[in-house]
Amino acid sequence: MTSEMSKQLPETDLIDLSDDKDADSQRSSPVILTKHPNKHNTGKGRKGEEKVQEKGSKGGHESPSHSIGDSLSLNSNDSNDPRRLVPWVNCQEKIILCLDLSNEMNEKSFPSKKAPDFTAYQFVRKAAKIFVNNKAMLNSIHEFGVITLADDATWYQQFESNPDMICTLLDHLNPSEEDNQDTFDMEKLFQTICQRIALPEVEDPALPPPYVIRVIMIYGRSHCPPHFTDRSRQMLRELLQSPYFFFDVLYVHELPSENNQCEAIYDSFCELDEDEDGYMLEVSRSTSRLFDHMAILLAHPLQRPKQRDTFYELQNRDDNETT
Repeated sequence: MTSEMSKQLPETDLIDLSDDKDADSQRSSPVILTKHPNKHNTGKGRKGEEKVQEKGSKGGHESPSHSIGDSLSLNSNDSNDPRRLVPWVNCQEKIILCLDLSNEMNEKSFPSKKAPDFTAYQFVRKAAKIFVNNKAMLNSIHEFGVITLADDATWYQQFESNPDMICTLLDHLNPSEEDNQDTFDMEKLFQTICQRIALPEVEDPALPPPYVIRVIMIYGRSHCPPHFTDRSRQMLRELLQSPYFFFDVLYVHELPSENNQCEAIYDSFCELDEDEDGYMLEVSRSTSRLFDHMAILLAHPLQRPKQRDTFYELQNRDDNETT
């Protein structure tokens, strides 16, 4: 299965996918992604830039077969947890992209010789568009909704399976020019999600669900921590009680320093998901790492292992075909 790098996209969609050196290498040598499960269990957890070593993804390995007997979830060996009984199938995903449109996303925090004037949001938008196109290529019934994050959380686009429509919408979104509040109220986000979704109800958890819902929150603030109330934490806990709901975070931030709150912000996201059913990723100033992380998120949540048990690396296509 090809990765998002190997999909036939217009040349303009393949420019500036990574640091300049990496981009030149990728254009001269097509790549596919190979997964090495259980190789990256270092015991260090998933906090901190140096502790998240995944590269790329084999998210394209979404088996179209719905064979229940020989495909159970990879997430855990605990058969008593209903979430672990859900079959390992490539059912429909309803993906909610939560895009940060705060003024911090206007900063040119990703150095690039190929695109020196690109803002953080422009790089995030390019990565999101590649994600949407490739996710739709893997399974055309996947749907995408969009929530924008400023001072409030606004449901901007209802679920839609047409990737071109979603990409056009992303092109028309721009970060705010005004300063945002000192904190972001996560309760507003969870309220917006709860008002718009209906979690599937399956009588027998061993049967394939009609769909799963996954939130991918792309948060780009280094000076504005998310604020969690008791109610907001309870709302998320209730959502995560469903084996068909997943919450992923990609945190895009400045280099951590005494002048920002990057480390505390990332730690607060990691603490949200005690069972580690979601992926909590972070990137600072590396375009290649940004696109690698979006590739990791291509994996279907019912078919991927826990984040701590994953290891990904890029391989030349020719090398892979000869092994």
